[in-house]
Amino acid sequence: MKLVKLLEKSKVSIVKKWVKSFADSYAKETSTFLIKKSDEFANPVGDVVKYALNALYDDFLQDQNDIKKYLEPIIKIRAIQPFTPSKAISFIFSLKNIIRDDLQKELAKSESLQKELFFIDSKIDEMCLAAFDNYMECKDKIFQIQISEVNDKAFRALERAGLLVNKNNN
Repeated sequence: MKLVKLLEKSKVSIVKKWVKSFADSYAKETSTFLIKKSDEFANPVGDVVKYALNALYDDFLQDQNDIKKYLEPIIKIRAIQPFTPSKAISFIFSLKNIIRDDLQKELAKSESLQKELFFIDSKIDEMCLAAFDNYMECKDKIFQIQISEVNDKAFRALERAGLLVNKNNN
């Protein structure tokens, strides 16, 4: 595929724009921090996102099928933040526009590249579906942890109040 070769050549530019698109889903101050602060200890989220989007882009182009592996750390971050599911995974869809903007001249010149773009779009859609599944798994885990914490608190309160009967001691 000619388009894949062009996407490989444009990787640095596209991934940089993709990271910016991800960061832009946050407030301006947070967005600037995520992009500009490169210390992995001072900015662990930004570091994870930059690494994961780079690896995800490579995997996406090379059909290695490790998408879930690279999506997981980003989706875990999004799942604990106050995003709706659609907003949490919208950064994936932004890749479609970024690719079109970055390769605008080449796409305009070649009908075969435009046809290949449909294949790329479907791969991005698959990535988005995988991200949604992952997001829902993370939300389910968070919900289960919250339920467990509530149950533990209730049990301890009943225990302290002496309202629990231990059947083993009878």
